[in-house]
Amino acid sequence: MDLKGEVFVVTGASRGIGRGVALALLEAGATVHVTGRTRTETEASAHPQGSGSLEGLREEAKGLPGELSLHYCDHAFDRQTQSVIADILHRHGKIDVLVNNAWPGYENMVENEEFTWMRRSGSSPCGVGRR
Repeated sequence: MDLKGEVFVVTGASRGIGRGVALALLEAGATVHVTGRTRTETEASAHPQGSGSLEGLREEAKGLPGELSLHYCDHAFDRQTQSVIADILHRHGKIDVLVNNAWPGYENMVENEEFTWMRRSGSSPCGVGRR
């Protein structure tokens, strides 16, 4: 699949599914803007998952045919999100696809070895449309 000329935004792309999606899109030649809260691998070492950063993604993506742009962004703050989107629209005039992957829930899922998702969220981890 050739995605050259297509502009994608992948939120939460410093690790996990978001990172994998971003790399696949870059492999297909897309222009990919990614967001994340973890800038460096040093910061990532303090993360519950222990690795994954925007800087690390840049290194992994070297040599792929697409164009990668990194944006530090905590989507809990609307102004940061608005700034990222404004920058992308200024640069490209469009966003073709948004992959809305950012999710901070892992940070509070376990307390004292107890799984707390249901207590905190009031729904299953697969709930849709809640903010």
